[in-house]
Amino acid sequence: MNTRNSSLLGAALTLVRMSDEVAKPDEKRLAEFKDARLPAMKAQMAVKRPFYKDMEIALFTDGLKEAQEQLGANHPFVKALLGGKNPAEVAKAAVEGSKLSDPAVRKEIMDGGKKAIDASTDPMIQLAKKLDPLSRATRKTQEEKVNAVIEEQGGRIARARFAVYGKETYPDATFTLRITYGDVRSYGANGTLMQPFTTMAGLYDRAWGWGPTAERGAWELPPKWVEHQKDVDMATPLDFIHAVDIIGGNSGSPVVDKKGELVGLIFDGNIESLPGRYFYDEKVNRAVSVDARAIQEALKKVYGASALADELAGK
Repeated sequence: MNTRNSSLLGAALTLVRMSDEVAKPDEKRLAEFKDARLPAMKAQMAVKRPFYKDMEIALFTDGLKEAQEQLGANHPFVKALLGGKNPAEVAKAAVEGSKLSDPAVRKEIMDGGKKAIDASTDPMIQLAKKLDPLSRATRKTQEEKVNAVIEEQGGRIARARFAVYGKETYPDATFTLRITYGDVRSYGANGTLMQPFTTMAGLYDRAWGWGPTAERGAWELPPKWVEHQKDVDMATPLDFIHAVDIIGGNSGSPVVDKKGELVGLIFDGNIESLPGRYFYDEKVNRAVSVDARAIQEALKKVYGASALADELAGK
């Protein structure tokens, strides 16, 4: 039960929950509000972050539309957030009426605790109060029926792996630095070979082929990319796949070549990499990275940021 792409609703939900959780004994609180983690949570809420109102409205509107389409108008979640109104109306009113983008306001409500939450007329706080009970119920179901099963079975798999491999296998690098290596490599899938590189031409081909409305605009390009398509070198590599052992949390990691030069940034894995949480299959498990050449091309040709592109290239 998420906050539908709204950073303000996320902040509001944190404030609402915090006001309830801190009143409980430490052992009965949600994990993120226990004494050991509470100071960091409070510090995070007081940090000033960039805020773009129009973007917030657009993202929240899109998130609410998706919930309405996927769940239906009568779903409790949709009823709680929309109250019979249309997504654009709700998003605009909530974002423009909220003051939670101001860290001073967030801190004031946080310091005021339950009393401040009850007295608040901020529209995002009001939405969060409706969302919280639903979100807690969903979280309980997730923890009891999904996470608990994964943890139990994960423990069994770990014991089996240790019985087979002993100390020869390497750790998963959770919260630690690890360097992994592998080559750019295709793999067989769906009766063909997956291409090792995609290109800017492929990006535009998807947009042209699907059109701007298919799959709720999944293939629609931002206006700048449409405006500058004649300037972009269509042969520029966009993404590439490589045979490296990664797992969730590695997104954003640098990819360097044998010279130590940055050639890309990891951001995803293929569908065949999902079992990688438990074992690595080099035949089909692939990481997906954006090519550094695509970053350079986009900065120069699409965003007009040649100075930044040159700085990244060490010029």
